[in-house]
Amino acid sequence: MSTARHLSGVARTAARVAARRARHGPRHPHWSWQYETLLAYMRDQFRQAGSVDDARRQLDLASQLRPQRRPTPIEVVDVDGLAAEWAVPEQPTDRVILYLHGGGYSFGSVASHRALVRRLARVTRARVLSLEYRLAPEHPCPAAIDDALTAWRWLRDRGIAADRIHLAGDSAGGGLSLATLLALRDADQPLPAGAVLLSPWTDLTVSGDSTLLYADDDYLGTQERLYDFAAHYAGKLSRSDTRVSPLFADLHGLPPLLVLAGGVEVILDDSVRLADRARNAGVTVDLHVEPGEVHVYPVFAELTPTAKPALERIASFVGR
Repeated sequence: MSTARHLSGVARTAARVAARRARHGPRHPHWSWQYETLLAYMRDQFRQAGSVDDARRQLDLASQLRPQRRPTPIEVVDVDGLAAEWAVPEQPTDRVILYLHGGGYSFGSVASHRALVRRLARVTRARVLSLEYRLAPEHPCPAAIDDALTAWRWLRDRGIAADRIHLAGDSAGGGLSLATLLALRDADQPLPAGAVLLSPWTDLTVSGDSTLLYADDDYLGTQERLYDFAAHYAGKLSRSDTRVSPLFADLHGLPPLLVLAGGVEVILDDSVRLADRARNAGVTVDLHVEPGEVHVYPVFAELTPTAKPALERIASFVGR
């Protein structure tokens, strides 16, 4: 999509949202006109994306719509053949976050999530390594898990203690973070200090009721699109395989988890069921569901007042 056509689409969405708000008010009380416009535009674009390549372009475009301030310096690095970026805050602590981006395992990149990664570095004062893991359908499961483990070993080989590292990820990256924890546990490897899971996609069988309940609130897309991306990632594996859908794994022995989800997001049930299953397995879990919020709402820090408290929760969990 050309820049002119892109801006024209935003303008049409803004007018439609303004008209609806004039009749009915905001969809949720704290949603500004700008925020509601962005969410509506993203919803339209994800529903209209006809291919994986379309979805990849749409996420890159959406990331350009979000305002950014006070950028944290970025350093490009090679992680044993994988592209990655360090976001390094002023006066960093000795803590490190390994960040795995979202995007249905089929799209997203370090570029699309750079603003969020920079913000995490700033609020936590940890160095954040954002990884460009391989994407489906070209590279189905377990390629992404293998890449996350490569990045983990790369950090450890540089003398960073396991208990100084947190895993973090949003959406598919949240599910990938959980699958990586399970792989490390099953290999009897030292585990990280914890994991921050933002709206994690943990059930690629798409069995949660929320996938139908909140389709008109969230921007993420329809249940059918979730099935499509789940099939891309699963490849020859069953979508209930615990590497694909870590929700169904035995979760015992994992480090503490911070799970943040939006109260009107389509995969809300993935977070709620994960928290229940993890607690039943003896894992320490802090689950926070923000009323009236959408998928990975902390990414919209400049547009919604709920994002700042979420980022503070992350900072407290990681330990500044």
